[in-house]
Amino acid sequence: RLANRVLQLTKQEADNSEDPKYISVLNIAAEQLQTRVSPMVQCAKGVAMNIDDQSAIDSWRRRNGLLLEAVQSVHKAVQSNSTGEEEPPLPPYPDLRNLRLDEDGDAPPRPPPPSGNYGGFAPPRPPPPDTDDEADNMFEHAPTPSQGPIMMAAHDLHQEVRQWSSKDNDIIAAAKKMALLMAK
Repeated sequence: RLANRVLQLTKQEADNSEDPKYISVLNIAAEQLQTRVSPMVQCAKGVAMNIDDQSAIDSWRRRNGLLLEAVQSVHKAVQSNSTGEEEPPLPPYPDLRNLRLDEDGDAPPRPPPPSGNYGGFAPPRPPPPDTDDEADNMFEHAPTPSQGPIMMAAHDLHQEVRQWSSKDNDIIAAAKKMALLMAK
């Protein structure tokens, strides 16, 4: 699988390059790698079928060595495109010897509160939403049959329209008024 991934990336690199010499070198290395993958897989299957067959093991080792040589030639082909500049060294890894995840460390200090044009006070709270207290009080309890079918219908309508906001919705606002008028 890794050899196939190297092969795929080599072909992508060749497709993305504009240098014909570099593309040619990459394609040659890719062809060499591609011709060596299948024989190595076949030898590996032979070893898997009979693990005690020394000739199959030797053949697999030889084919595996050839595959590794082909991967090395791809590596050299990719390096042949470098401009001669030496790549910068990798940064050192951080020292993790003293890292402890199970220790309870002190939390960082709390940041200061935001300063704004409120003079150190919190901004005023927005006003509470408008509610129809009269309707809520009237429909607090379910009506009894003695109150009549209109009161029961008004209560049912009120229960339905409570699910939606009447703000910017004329139909719901009208239904709420209808329920209130029916209940009176």
